[in-house]
Order: sequence, then C-alpha cells, then structure tokens
Amino acid sequence: MYMVFAVKIAVIAVVYSTILVAPGNILSRWKSWLDWRLNRKNSDGEYVSKWHVIYDPIVGCVECVTGQMMLWGLVLTWFTWWFALVINIVFMVSVTILISNQLKRIIK
Repeated sequence: MYMVFAVKIAVIAVVYSTILVAPGNILSRWKSWLDWRLNRKNSDGEYVSKWHVIYDPIVGCVECVTGQMMLWGLVLTWFTWWFALVINIVFMVSVTILISNQLKRIIK
C-alpha cells in the first residue's frame, strides 16, 4: 500500500517541481515569488532571508519536494480519511499532465 502511495507522491512532486513551476506555466509566479523572497542573495553572496533553507523543500529540488510531500502526506493520511482521496485525485491530474508533457516532447 505504501509503495503505491510513494509512486503517487513521486509523480505529483515531479509534475509540480518540474512542469507546473516552469516559466510560463500555472505556478511560475509562485516559484518566482519564492525565489525572490527566500533565495535572493545580496552583493556579498549572502542570503537576504534567514528562511532560505526552506526554498529547496518547497520548490527548489525535486527530491526535496518529493520527500516533504511524502512525509506530510503520510502524516495527513494517518490522521485524516479524506486525504487519500485528495491524493488520488491530484495523482490522476498529475499523470495526465505528465503524459501530455511527454507527448508534446515526442511530437516536437
């Protein structure tokens, strides 16, 4: 059961952190805002925000996003019954986006 859940989370995380936040896509402004707010450096090369460490787990790295989604997804499914349904819905949407993205690459 948890392996299927892990695959679902991995697909959702990859679609989110590579496709949806790419420039011009639906969450690109979200990534730009986080990049400006959390990942900005001053002229000395130091981070402006003390919260820069949470940039990667939110949007900066696929593996970090996947780990965070899995961790909090498991916690939520242990305490709430409806979260598994939400994951299934988001998974099917993510698979559809992933397939269409790959088909677009093949056609080009």
